[in-house]
Amino acid sequence: MPIIVIWGDDKPKCDREVEKLITQNVSQTWRNLNISKFNGDELNQIFKALDDVQTPPLGDGSRVVLIKNNPIFNSKDESLQKKFEFIALNIPDSTFLIMQSTQKPDSRIKSTKLLKKIINNNKGREIHYKLPDIWDNENQIKYIENTCKDLNIKIDKSAPQAIIESIGLDTFRLKNELEKVSLYLSFK
Repeated sequence: MPIIVIWGDDKPKCDREVEKLITQNVSQTWRNLNISKFNGDELNQIFKALDDVQTPPLGDGSRVVLIKNNPIFNSKDESLQKKFEFIALNIPDSTFLIMQSTQKPDSRIKSTKLLKKIINNNKGREIHYKLPDIWDNENQIKYIENTCKDLNIKIDKSAPQAIIESIGLDTFRLKNELEKVSLYLSFK
């Protein structure tokens, strides 16, 4: 699947997904030459990334082109949409275009409609990691329980609510605090 769109406000999970895709598909030997990262905040970098995605990988494994802060599915820039439409149909099977954003793709934009067709034809994938809403206490608790489970930390039933009250769902801080707890428990 040459095109992968990753979006959501859970930045650490989005970043882990990008790293997982890179690790699974890019040869360690050729890693430095087969990974290109671009900033979607700058229009010229987006065009460079879309040109770069047509370059086949060097050596074995695949090539990954990553656009962080991807605006392609949320911007009505006509030149950007045309470039994406041309490139999307011509990406080599051994190259992955990963587009990461905090925003959900806008379904009214032409490039997003094309993305849906690509996904339906199994040439692309959409992955999202969204934090629970601030008023959704039940899902916040589930999120903390799942994060603890991912870190192999067993917690009391009242602990998630106490964590929410003290640090909220700041994912970086949550992970750091849970890692401290894990370290503390390992010495106990």
